[in-house]
Amino acid sequence: MIDNPVRASFGARWQCALAIAVLMTANPGSVTNAGIATVGIYQTDFFSQIGDGPALIPNPTFGSNIYFRLFPEAAGGYDTVETTYSGLESPFELFDLGGSYDNQFGYLTRTELETAFPAGTYNFAATNGGGTDLASVDYTYTAANLPQSFPYLTGTDFSDLQGMNAGAPFTFHFSPYDPGTAYDSAVLALNIVDRTSPGFFSWLLPASTTEFTVPAGTLAPGHAYDFDLYFNNFKSFSGTGMANGDAEGVFTYYTIGQFTTASAVPEPSTLLIFGHGLVFLAWAARRREKSRIR
Repeated sequence: MIDNPVRASFGARWQCALAIAVLMTANPGSVTNAGIATVGIYQTDFFSQIGDGPALIPNPTFGSNIYFRLFPEAAGGYDTVETTYSGLESPFELFDLGGSYDNQFGYLTRTELETAFPAGTYNFAATNGGGTDLASVDYTYTAANLPQSFPYLTGTDFSDLQGMNAGAPFTFHFSPYDPGTAYDSAVLALNIVDRTSPGFFSWLLPASTTEFTVPAGTLAPGHAYDFDLYFNNFKSFSGTGMANGDAEGVFTYYTIGQFTTASAVPEPSTLLIFGHGLVFLAWAARRREKSRIR
């Protein structure tokens, strides 16, 4: 199993993916009295693009992940939250992150993930001084809930990104997103993560999007970047004990690739000044040499 990123940060890209999942699913703030508002269960398979077209391999760092998140109707309302189910990791705790209770598990392969977390009933017990609130989710997911195609940059985009001119616009071309039939809604997302000066850009796009242009000057010259392209299938699962109704599931295929922008090219005026400087230095050197001869 891969280290738990609730205890060791999983990085900006995972937090961005979670933010998208929360944005697209139920609103836990719509109910204000005590209790469990809703539960989210998010599965993500990570891939690396290493060349043009569908040159994908399983990402060896992130693998396949499942993330559990319980939203209380009142922030900080519970002392402990425990999850039980018929599987290898049961029982496990959800940790208080200030507005939700979370835990995440990572595996090298999808097969390992599904072995550890099979389809079935998942029970949540949230306890404080006033007692215990219970929720149950009928998490009967299947392979049909996953996207039915893989995200990657098409054509020669991968090669064209290597040494790209950050001062010019760049159009990303996406593989077709097939969400299948066992989903409620779908969204495509593109992140660009700066590995030289930490920060990132993120765009949410309709699932039908096949290209997107990043404006000139968005990226910096001479910086190393990751691009993250991911397909998100959203699917509700029935349950009990949640004020907002059903639990929300998200199934994501997430592809990461790397590129470095070209270094900045000096402006013509800068080159002219530099050239004048070289002429002056040569002239001064000649003057000193003549002085020594005399």
